Amino acid sequence: MAAKTSGGDDVIADINIVPLVDIILVVLIIFMVTATQFSSKELQVDLPKASSGSSSSVMPLVAQVNTAGQIFVDGVEMTTDLLRLETEKRLLADPEAQAVVSADQNATHSSVVRALDAIKSAGLQRLAVSVEGGE
Repeated sequence: MAAKTSGGDDVIADINIVPLVDIILVVLIIFMVTATQFSSKELQVDLPKASSGSSSSVMPLVAQVNTAGQIFVDGVEMTTDLLRLETEKRLLADPEAQAVVSADQNATHSSVVRALDAIKSAGLQRLAVSVEGGE
């Protein structure tokens, strides 16, 4: 509040900072919302490395995806349909079968997803992605 003085010509020199703080908070919120949208689109990811993981004594189905998007099982190139059939065959032999997708870090995301989808569509529930051990 400003105090009144005896003279009518005195200037009130108080600064009201509440509107300034309100404007700064609104600008900060706008900045935070837009910054998260821009940073998620430009994120560079270099996969795969992980420091944790476990090994299994059961021999899993290992599907390998190379940089060209080709899928290999036991050194034999397969289409997604053949991979699904191979997975179904292994599930008939062992209902507790496991699968591991081992993809090159430069393989496209879509080729890895196609391999994962072929295995899951065959009904296999125990699925993992292979990574190198980190430092």
